Amino acid sequence: MRQAEAFVREGSAFLRNPNNPGRITTNEVYAEDNRIIETVQAGKGVLQPIDLGRQWTIQSARVAGDKGQKNAVHHVLRSCDLLTGIAGKPGVGKTSTIAEAAAAIRSSTGQDPVMLAPTARTVGKLTEDGFAADTVANLRDKQAFQAAAAGRTIWCDEASALDNRDFGWLLHFVRKTGGRLVVSGDPKQHGAVQRGHPFKMLIDTGVLECAQLEKIYRQKDVPKLLEIIEHYHGERYEAALNQIEELGVVRESDTRSDALNALVMDAIAEFRVGQEPIIIAPVHRDGKDFACAIREQMKGAGMLGLEDQEIARLESCFTLDNGYKLDASKPLHIRQGYTMTSQASADYIVTAICSDFNRARRLVGKRKRQHVRNATNNDFGERRRTY
Repeated sequence: MRQAEAFVREGSAFLRNPNNPGRITTNEVYAEDNRIIETVQAGKGVLQPIDLGRQWTIQSARVAGDKGQKNAVHHVLRSCDLLTGIAGKPGVGKTSTIAEAAAAIRSSTGQDPVMLAPTARTVGKLTEDGFAADTVANLRDKQAFQAAAAGRTIWCDEASALDNRDFGWLLHFVRKTGGRLVVSGDPKQHGAVQRGHPFKMLIDTGVLECAQLEKIYRQKDVPKLLEIIEHYHGERYEAALNQIEELGVVRESDTRSDALNALVMDAIAEFRVGQEPIIIAPVHRDGKDFACAIREQMKGAGMLGLEDQEIARLESCFTLDNGYKLDASKPLHIRQGYTMTSQASADYIVTAICSDFNRARRLVGKRKRQHVRNATNNDFGERRRTY
């Protein structure tokens, strides 16, 4: 432990901010942050405003009645920058603001903004709200989608979940194709799993001046929850935690086992009344332990069968370089949980082991394509899981 602490404290791989003790980063992340900042700064004032100087008349009575939402719409329409932002707490009316701005963009440009989100879950929420949306990953992967989005306004909601790689790619894409990028979200929400928190970083450094949405609507009928959110965003964390405890939604247990058992019994009770509870674990170990515990409990209650069944499921994965010599007499362990069950050729293994043949064929060299054409599903890696 002392060696690990010394490595973090003194290691040359880390950069430290003397004005913010305890916070560190790496040279790679610092360089990525700087590239994003430089791109955003270089994109200031380089575009025509979307409304071309014409005053947009707000159509939604709700937006018209909220000064913050109205200003946010005009902020987007009048921006001459490559990147424009809207920031707000949960429940402040971002959806109605986006809908109004999207209508204005459609009226001014003849095209809807391309609505994106970092995750499929957020895409689902946008779709429920009436937007045609897709993930950032799909835009990155699909050439036809990129061609359709070129030169248009790209709008990415829940931008706090964008990592440096995706944020940088979006900036590069709109700059290259003559479009613009609008991002919206809550910079104080959890960032991406991957490295970087560019939305918050750009706001904190003053590089991105966001329109701010302040008035909360969603929690107006739950005043205690509204107070908690206000405390949290005001960085009054102790006051927020005290109020959460007063509501009785936090329970403490003497041991980890006691807490796990209580959580399992709560989930079983929800299942019995027809609910489908979502359990969120802070780390993988807790999630696995909960899954094992609730399975045993559900078996005992007759909610699951007593026998586990092993199901083979094909998943995409990548393995070794083209031309790797394969010993046909030995199984090839590609990655934990993956095994090559057979081979298309005695000499070569396909570079991409996946369920999509066309994708695999694109990824191997021309000399080896015949091996892929002759392959069958049995030639692809399987990952076995117990359900």
